Amino acid sequence: MQEAPAATEPIERVQDQVARLESQLEHLRQRHSLLRTTILSNQQTHRRIQHAKLTLPTSPSTPDPLTRASTLLTEQTHLNTTNIYRLCAGATLFTASDPDPHALDAGRILGVRIDVLLNGQISVPYTLLLHRPYPDLTPALRVHKHTVPAAVGLDRLLQRWLPFPRVDVRAGTVKEGRKQDLVGVRWRELRRWMRRGERCG
Repeated sequence: MQEAPAATEPIERVQDQVARLESQLEHLRQRHSLLRTTILSNQQTHRRIQHAKLTLPTSPSTPDPLTRASTLLTEQTHLNTTNIYRLCAGATLFTASDPDPHALDAGRILGVRIDVLLNGQISVPYTLLLHRPYPDLTPALRVHKHTVPAAVGLDRLLQRWLPFPRVDVRAGTVKEGRKQDLVGVRWRELRRWMRRGERCG
């Protein structure tokens, strides 16, 4: 009866060793990713590769490591530009389509992805989906769906930045008020309100 615990001890030791190895492997992956990003983002790396491409001979019969390096540099530069844009601008526009066959405006959707920096990290992005409910009368946009927290008070902010005109569908008339300005929306202010909402939530 006392031999069973002794038999399980080697298994437990192996499991502990496997867990430690997995932890070390994950640490190495993260370090590899960090070093790769640091090296590829360094301007000195760019200059050295450009110089090597101009001075070193190449052979079409063998793989060219400089071509691979140039590809990695291009990909990293694009990623850095995207990250800087998202951190500074905070909002990315995109188009989408509503699959509902009865959707307004033939299902055309304009989306806004809003990235919020909270405690030094980008949280789950919020999304605004805008559509034109009366495309035959006015090009004005209205929020179709969104994932913005209720604590932000999105309706009040949109009335300020994207006011919707008064539409009389029966008469086919539109009473325009202040113009909508999607480009001029102060996304940074909206992000600040979202950070407050996340802290409250």
